[in-house]
Amino acid sequence: MKPLPIGVSFFDKMIEKDYYYVDKTLLIKEILDKDAEVNLFTRPRRFGKTLNMRMLQCFFEDTRETTGKDAASLFTGLKIMSAGEQYTAHIGIYPVVFLTFKDARMQSFESAFTVLKNGIADEFGRHKYILKNEKLIEKKEQYERIMRGNGDMEEYGNALKFLSECLSVHHEKKAIVLIDEYDVPLEASWSNGYYNDMVNFIRSLLGTALTDNP
Repeated sequence: MKPLPIGVSFFDKMIEKDYYYVDKTLLIKEILDKDAEVNLFTRPRRFGKTLNMRMLQCFFEDTRETTGKDAASLFTGLKIMSAGEQYTAHIGIYPVVFLTFKDARMQSFESAFTVLKNGIADEFGRHKYILKNEKLIEKKEQYERIMRGNGDMEEYGNALKFLSECLSVHHEKKAIVLIDEYDVPLEASWSNGYYNDMVNFIRSLLGTALTDNP
């Protein structure tokens, strides 16, 4: 029998280690068929939201400059691979931003903002390979400031839009932005008395990234 993936939320690890996996890859087909600019997934806890988000990342993300892995190998034998070429043509060709808010369950706005800022900085660091692109030379200083954690709140509030724009320039493809546990900082801020500060920051961060962002 295959081992159960207890505590495993990374799709690539689950496949590579041959854990027991219920094939949910047709979610990819559903998303592509809808062709929506923004999708919101609401499910109860323990329904595998994070695993599915990681699956989307593994399917769509172009990792040739970072890991050199072939994304298609992770999906061998899974349902999406027999859905048709119009779907498999999307494997591994997009820049992907993946950000999770799961650790932002803090008792003060300052602490929560630091956690969010560090998560954003880490994602900028994951994509720092794009800084070699001469088309981004004018954005390099701001990019490095955010990546090093030295930006101001306004820069972090606009960070997802800025990163998606830089990635699109480098890859010459529209970026995909995946945000996991988006409600955690809002829930924590409501419980701990700093909701107004947090909702203003989240409105800026998500609003600029998801609304009218080409």
